[in-house]
Amino acid sequence: MTTQTSIRDERLKQLPLALLNAKVLYGEKRLDNLVLGYVIAAMQLEHAIARLKEDSLVISLGDRSDIIVGLLQAHL
Repeated sequence: MTTQTSIRDERLKQLPLALLNAKVLYGEKRLDNLVLGYVIAAMQLEHAIARLKEDSLVISLGDRSDIIVGLLQAHL
């Protein structure tokens, strides 16, 4: 059974994605996890991989499929 609070919380989680017109590609179940670092992946793949650390958030442009796929493979 869904409570009124959980419905509101779920809507609040989606708000930043809607405002940014963003889409979660991987790790939707981990959206509540604490981020300990971040990588803005506006570089070549090998440089982004060198900066990748555990519990980091990766920010990338949508047209950088090399970065997106490469970092996903590096994570697995």
